[in-house]
Amino acid sequence: MMRALVFAAALAAALPAAAQKPAPGSKSANITGAWSFLTQSYAKGCRMSGQMRLAPSASGKHACTFSTEEKCPDIVVHAKETCEAVREGGKLTIKSKVDSVDPQVGYDPDDFELTIQNGARMTGMMRSFNSAPVEFFRGDAPVS
Repeated sequence: MMRALVFAAALAAALPAAAQKPAPGSKSANITGAWSFLTQSYAKGCRMSGQMRLAPSASGKHACTFSTEEKCPDIVVHAKETCEAVREGGKLTIKSKVDSVDPQVGYDPDDFELTIQNGARMTGMMRSFNSAPVEFFRGDAPVS
Protein backbone atom coordinates (compact mmCIF):
# COMPACT_ATOMS: atom_id res chain seq x y z
CA MET A 1 0.00 0.00 0.00
CA MET A 2 2.80 2.42 0.93
CA ARG A 3 4.56 1.78 -2.38
CA ALA A 4 1.35 2.57 -4.30
CA LEU A 5 0.97 5.90 -2.44
CA VAL A 6 4.60 6.89 -3.13
CA PHE A 7 4.21 5.97 -6.81
CA ALA A 8 0.94 7.93 -7.09
CA ALA A 9 2.52 11.01 -5.46
CA ALA A 10 5.57 10.84 -7.77
CA LEU A 11 3.34 10.44 -10.82
CA ALA A 12 1.15 13.39 -9.80
CA ALA A 13 4.25 15.58 -9.37
CA ALA A 14 5.74 14.55 -12.71
CA LEU A 15 2.65 15.12 -14.87
CA PRO A 16 2.52 18.96 -14.63
CA ALA A 17 6.26 19.22 -15.36
CA ALA A 18 5.93 17.00 -18.45
CA ALA A 19 2.95 18.98 -19.73
CA GLN A 20 4.97 22.24 -19.70
CA LYS A 21 7.78 21.01 -21.98
CA PRO A 22 7.18 21.54 -25.72
CA ALA A 23 8.11 18.65 -27.97
CA PRO A 24 11.46 19.42 -29.64
CA GLY A 25 11.59 19.18 -33.45
CA SER A 26 7.87 19.71 -33.73
CA LYS A 27 6.65 18.14 -36.97
CA SER A 28 3.31 19.95 -36.86
CA ALA A 29 4.48 23.51 -36.10
CA ASN A 30 3.25 26.20 -38.49
CA ILE A 31 6.34 27.77 -40.05
CA THR A 32 4.63 30.02 -42.61
CA GLY A 33 4.87 33.77 -42.18
CA ALA A 34 7.48 36.24 -40.96
CA TRP A 35 10.70 35.28 -39.15
CA SER A 36 13.76 37.15 -37.91
CA PHE A 37 17.16 35.52 -37.64
CA LEU A 38 20.56 36.14 -36.06
CA THR A 39 23.86 34.27 -36.41
CA GLN A 40 26.59 33.88 -33.89
CA SER A 41 29.90 35.57 -34.65
CA TYR A 42 32.02 34.23 -37.54
CA ALA A 43 35.04 35.28 -39.66
CA LYS A 44 36.75 37.34 -36.95
CA GLY A 45 33.77 39.37 -35.78
CA CYS A 46 31.05 39.27 -38.45
CA ARG A 47 27.38 38.69 -37.59
CA MET A 48 24.37 38.42 -39.83
CA SER A 49 20.80 39.34 -39.03
CA GLY A 50 17.72 39.46 -41.22
CA GLN A 51 14.05 38.95 -41.86
CA MET A 52 12.51 36.11 -43.86
CA ARG A 53 9.00 35.37 -45.10
CA LEU A 54 8.00 31.74 -45.75
CA ALA A 55 4.92 30.90 -47.86
CA PRO A 56 3.63 27.52 -49.01
CA SER A 57 4.09 26.87 -52.74
CA ALA A 58 2.19 24.66 -55.16
CA SER A 59 4.98 22.07 -55.10
CA GLY A 60 4.40 21.36 -51.39
CA LYS A 61 7.59 23.18 -50.50
CA HIS A 62 7.88 26.75 -49.23
CA ALA A 63 8.84 29.78 -51.30
CA CYS A 64 10.72 32.43 -49.37
CA THR A 65 12.28 35.86 -49.59
CA PHE A 66 14.62 37.50 -47.15
CA SER A 67 16.87 40.45 -46.50
CA THR A 68 20.13 40.38 -44.56
CA GLU A 69 22.51 42.76 -42.88
CA GLU A 70 26.02 41.41 -42.46
CA LYS A 71 28.07 43.52 -40.04
CA CYS A 72 31.82 42.97 -40.06
CA PRO A 73 34.55 45.08 -38.44
CA ASP A 74 35.46 46.64 -41.82
CA ILE A 75 32.16 46.63 -43.80
CA VAL A 76 28.37 46.37 -43.57
CA VAL A 77 26.65 44.55 -46.45
CA HIS A 78 22.92 44.35 -47.20
CA ALA A 79 21.50 41.62 -49.44
CA LYS A 80 18.11 40.54 -50.75
CA GLU A 81 17.60 36.89 -51.63
CA THR A 82 14.91 34.49 -52.82
CA CYS A 83 14.82 30.90 -51.70
CA GLU A 84 13.09 27.55 -51.59
CA ALA A 85 12.58 25.71 -48.30
CA VAL A 86 12.09 21.96 -48.07
CA ARG A 87 10.58 20.57 -44.88
CA GLU A 88 11.18 16.96 -43.86
CA GLY A 89 9.53 16.30 -40.51
CA GLY A 90 11.20 18.55 -37.95
CA LYS A 91 13.96 19.70 -40.34
CA LEU A 92 13.97 22.62 -42.79
CA THR A 93 16.57 23.10 -45.56
CA ILE A 94 16.69 26.49 -47.28
CA LYS A 95 18.53 27.02 -50.59
CA SER A 96 18.92 30.64 -51.72
CA LYS A 97 19.71 32.84 -54.71
CA VAL A 98 21.13 36.36 -54.35
CA ASP A 99 18.95 39.05 -55.97
CA SER A 100 20.86 42.19 -54.93
CA VAL A 101 23.81 43.29 -52.78
CA ASP A 102 24.75 46.75 -51.45
CA PRO A 103 27.57 47.68 -51.70
CA GLN A 104 28.48 45.69 -54.81
CA VAL A 105 30.85 43.04 -53.45
CA GLY A 106 31.26 39.34 -54.09
CA TYR A 107 28.47 37.67 -52.13
CA ASP A 108 27.51 33.98 -51.90
CA PRO A 109 23.91 32.84 -51.30
CA ASP A 110 23.00 32.23 -47.67
CA ASP A 111 21.63 28.70 -47.18
CA PHE A 112 20.27 27.32 -43.91
CA GLU A 113 19.94 23.88 -42.30
CA LEU A 114 17.42 24.19 -39.46
CA THR A 115 15.70 22.13 -36.79
CA ILE A 116 12.15 23.31 -36.09
CA GLN A 117 11.79 23.70 -32.31
CA ASN A 118 8.21 25.02 -32.44
CA GLY A 119 6.16 27.67 -34.29
CA ALA A 120 8.30 30.48 -32.86
CA ARG A 121 11.86 29.10 -32.94
CA MET A 122 14.19 27.24 -35.31
CA THR A 123 17.91 26.65 -34.79
CA GLY A 124 20.72 25.36 -36.97
CA MET A 125 23.48 26.51 -39.30
CA MET A 126 23.89 29.26 -41.87
CA ARG A 127 26.01 28.01 -44.79
CA SER A 128 27.56 30.49 -47.21
CA PHE A 129 31.15 31.62 -47.86
CA ASN A 130 31.37 31.25 -44.06
CA SER A 131 29.23 29.12 -41.73
CA ALA A 132 27.80 29.97 -38.33
CA PRO A 133 25.14 28.80 -35.89
CA VAL A 134 21.86 30.66 -36.48
CA GLU A 135 18.60 31.12 -34.61
CA PHE A 136 15.29 31.95 -36.32
CA PHE A 137 12.64 33.45 -34.05
CA ARG A 138 9.33 35.25 -33.91
CA GLY A 139 8.70 37.76 -31.17
CA ASP A 140 11.53 38.74 -28.85
CA ALA A 141 15.12 38.42 -30.06
CA PRO A 142 17.23 35.63 -28.54
CA VAL A 143 19.50 36.53 -25.65
CA SER A 144 23.18 36.07 -26.50
